[in-house]
Amino acid sequence: SYPHPVPRLQRDVLFLRQMRRHIGFAVPQNDNLVHIAHNCIVGDRAVLAAQAGLAGGAILGEGAILAGQAGVGSQVTVGKGAIVMGQSGVTKDVPDHTTVVGFPAEETRKVWRERAALRRLLGSSRNEEE
Repeated sequence: SYPHPVPRLQRDVLFLRQMRRHIGFAVPQNDNLVHIAHNCIVGDRAVLAAQAGLAGGAILGEGAILAGQAGVGSQVTVGKGAIVMGQSGVTKDVPDHTTVVGFPAEETRKVWRERAALRRLLGSSRNEEE
């Protein structure tokens, strides 16, 4: 017998693999591109893209999207309708209907504002040098 409880997948979970869709109740066999660890819960209509992963006990809410090469840490919840952008690492809970990016993942608005401020700062320092 398997030592850890099997992940619980709701219905209509979508796995994206090389532009093909797999819809069903379990991870497609021989598909090493999506990792769902023990004790995970994947909600209805959730989407997991290639090379995405859920660590043990993670919860992916109803309609949530986990983009390519994104990962969710152990015991972390990604809320309903939340989006985790590609190559992001989620280390703390993501509220419902929130989009996060980066590692550690933060709300996209905050990240884009910080990057814009840095660009302005770099631009002004270059102008002062000239």
